[in-house]
Amino acid sequence: MGVVIYGRRAYGRVHQHEGEYADTQFAHIDFIPLFPIGSFWVTQDLGNGQRMGFPIKLNGRSVAATYLRIWGLPIAIGLLAASSSVATTIAGAVIGALSIWSWTWRSRRGDLELRRSDFDRVALGSRCNPAWMTADMRERVGKSLETSLAKRDDARPPDDVARFGAKDVQEAVLAYGVLRISAVKHRAAGAAADRLLASAFEQLPTDGGPYRESIGSAVPELGAAISAAARAHAEAARAHRIAGRRWFQNRWLQLAGLVMVSMGAVGMAGENLRPTLDVTGKQLGGVNPPISRHVRVQCDRVQNEDWQVLEGDDIKERVTFCWLGEHMLPVVHKSADGLADVTLEGKLHYISTATSRESPWIDALHQDSDLDARSFEVYMTRDDGDRRSDIVLGVVFLGAVLAGWFFWVRAFVRNRRRVAA
Repeated sequence: MGVVIYGRRAYGRVHQHEGEYADTQFAHIDFIPLFPIGSFWVTQDLGNGQRMGFPIKLNGRSVAATYLRIWGLPIAIGLLAASSSVATTIAGAVIGALSIWSWTWRSRRGDLELRRSDFDRVALGSRCNPAWMTADMRERVGKSLETSLAKRDDARPPDDVARFGAKDVQEAVLAYGVLRISAVKHRAAGAAADRLLASAFEQLPTDGGPYRESIGSAVPELGAAISAAARAHAEAARAHRIAGRRWFQNRWLQLAGLVMVSMGAVGMAGENLRPTLDVTGKQLGGVNPPISRHVRVQCDRVQNEDWQVLEGDDIKERVTFCWLGEHMLPVVHKSADGLADVTLEGKLHYISTATSRESPWIDALHQDSDLDARSFEVYMTRDDGDRRSDIVLGVVFLGAVLAGWFFWVRAFVRNRRRVAA
């Protein structure tokens, strides 16, 4: 009796930057996600399956990423393999492309998004967009920031801070945080927060215009100070994460695994993507027949004997003889009524390397002296379908390995940059 594993599990990691990200808990059966239960913002991954963070509203991108990453590729492969119309082929290609695209949602991109993430980390305590927070959490954070900003000796409304520029890091952080929280309901507050964000990295004009208050050279330094503070948080979290890493998270073990999988992928892709080879009786009887190649044989005639391999009371496979002149090629297949077509496709195998347990029909062949003498030293396992599924599988497997290399190299380069910084 099989074992069924069920429960809840996190899928669909998105918006990742400096160790923080969103994912969604799904109910699953045998680790196949069925429906979402709730989303979570992870502020620190402690390793060994332990995480710190807080619940957020159901994240649509995380849910979509889960379905596209887990379900999208198998559905796309099935549609492409069983394609019987242009519409089915297009649907399979679109779903496959969306599945691959969903992996780009895993990390944040763009200078503006990364700077905003740093400001959010220092101002709000996490890199979570306030729009994704629950209403209660957003209200608590907003009130705390408003209270801290009002207690300053030179307290100014956050709109004025954004308009004229911040005087110091604390004022920039508090004003930005209040505006980011308000932006969930008021679009103008979001524009003011972005203006404050821009002013922390670019010197604002001080003569006329809306930026009338002279704040000298302090403004561009705010961005560097806030980014440095955010990096300090990230480095502390990363130190905890590295200490709690499992053995399979070791970068060099991952590299060794990638090398081994890549060798298998290249071999599999080479075998599945090679064109079908037309062979003759001379090649089948030669010294080096194309073993394990996908071949096509033009039989002079086919002879369907009542040779069957049984598994209990069920017919597991049948054996038909493909005659080429005076010699015979055994063809193993699963067709219920035998074979009628004289053009057969499949893969070749040596009879001498097959075991009687796996292929009991070989014993019957050796017992028939006439057939045994006329038989080639190879037999064919016939394809009961077409090759599209093999081709799609080879392309997908190769693409998955290339994606693995891409993510490993990217992580390696990012780590080197952090060390250099």
